Amino acid sequence: MGVLHSLVMPLLAPFAREYGFSPLQIGLLIAGYPMAQLVAGPILGRLSDRFGRRPVLAASQFGVRSIRNSPAVARLASRRADGS
Repeated sequence: MGVLHSLVMPLLAPFAREYGFSPLQIGLLIAGYPMAQLVAGPILGRLSDRFGRRPVLAASQFGVRSIRNSPAVARLASRRADGS
């Protein structure tokens, strides 16, 4: 889980409460990261065994960045920031 999990996760719930998230939403938000690791770990492990670690890491980083930079995610983030 590393540094991200140990530094960001303890602060996530108070910030989520401040932005009006319900307790269920906060729980889902906190549980999302380990659940994604649980699902993606074996898949990425098999792909790494087959194609090598570096190509799989590069492809997964590309996927994360493309999703993060998509217009739909940008609209959702802007709506959340505006409070609408």
